[in-house]
Amino acid sequence: MWAIVGTRYGVSSIIDRKMADINLPNRQSTRLRGYDYAQAGAYFVTICTAERRPAFGRFHAGELQLHPYGYIAAECWQRIPEHYPTVVLDEWIVMPDHFHGIIVLATESSATTNATTPARFSAPQSGSLSIIFNRFKGATTRAINRARAEKNLSPVVVWQSRFHDRIIRDEKELDATRLYIATNPARHQAS
Repeated sequence: MWAIVGTRYGVSSIIDRKMADINLPNRQSTRLRGYDYAQAGAYFVTICTAERRPAFGRFHAGELQLHPYGYIAAECWQRIPEHYPTVVLDEWIVMPDHFHGIIVLATESSATTNATTPARFSAPQSGSLSIIFNRFKGATTRAINRARAEKNLSPVVVWQSRFHDRIIRDEKELDATRLYIATNPARHQAS
């Protein structure tokens, strides 16, 4: 299919729309279709730094050493329940270039329990996993960029735009996920 692209001065070029579509990223949601991510439950989440830069720390002599930005990420994580009282934080770790955490939504958010019609698939609900993590990432980025501004450094993009999550369905999976997080530094250092 061909499309003619014009400007107010006339036709400027012809674009093969199929070629343009091939070059565009095809971002599909990684969320489980139809699942309400505002409902009570445990979730394992991984968020990576932009370009997988080791912005939060490094391994030195076999030990994970966090940089100041890693401590900022840890502080922002620990403050989530102050903003979302129904959230309980479980096992978590800040790694040099990513973050793992288990978050438990202890009760369903008011957006879920008071809903009379199902929410649209693409619209995040108040108190949902997407909203909580977008705000966590935003708070971390703002705090890091404030720290950078104090040193006359330009702002940076801290996180990748998306995050990976997995619904934890039972105690066995919860225990396995806790073990995975706790042993992540040893695996990360060995790679």
